Amino acid sequence: MTNSAERQVMSAATDQHQIVSDDHGYSHTISTRLMVAVYAALVVLTVTTVAVARVELGHPWNFVAAMVIASLKGGLVVAFFMHLVWDRKFNLLLFLTAILFLILFLGLSLNDRSEYQPSIDAFESAQTAASTP
Repeated sequence: MTNSAERQVMSAATDQHQIVSDDHGYSHTISTRLMVAVYAALVVLTVTTVAVARVELGHPWNFVAAMVIASLKGGLVVAFFMHLVWDRKFNLLLFLTAILFLILFLGLSLNDRSEYQPSIDAFESAQTAASTP
């Protein structure tokens, strides 16, 4: 009877270990094809960043384009190279929430800056006029 109880406890412990191991995702393999595809996407996004920097899109749009491309690149790095795709979904939720707040704060800052831009331009032109002999 003791052997039967011990086997049940060991079986339950093994099942629990399997659940914990599956939940944390300690081991997974990543194909070389996937890593090369992510690398190629990062290279394409980097070239796109350089191309967009050479084009004048207007006051806030160069910054917005740069931030969108940088966010995409950061998302790819976090998702695949830091294994967020295979991690708990709660961690993905935390990451996406942080990105949402970053977008919100940057958007509010850009809105505030555009409201005061005429005053900033007037101050800078006054400083330039005062510094030229």
